[in-house]
Amino acid sequence: MAIVEVSVSPIGKGVSVGKHVKKVIALFRKKRLKMFHSPMGTCIEGELDEIFSAIQEAHDLLAKTGVKRISTLIKIDDRRDKKATMKQKMRVF
Repeated sequence: MAIVEVSVSPIGKGVSVGKHVKKVIALFRKKRLKMFHSPMGTCIEGELDEIFSAIQEAHDLLAKTGVKRISTLIKIDDRRDKKATMKQKMRVF
């Protein structure tokens, strides 16, 4: 199981990108991904292939809505020695 932080951002679509972010979040919800939102991105917990597929769809979704340039940042915590969850990682705080 992995924890992935992702930020998918349209570039050149004005200062506010909220309507585009809402589309990406809706897609992740439709896929029933376990996620946590922050002001700067979304953390997703699950299997890497499922997460990568959803990120690709999100990236493509923005392109289909007319966005000509997209920046997608991905940070991966792929712990293979034991099960790690977002909830466990947050317990230290």
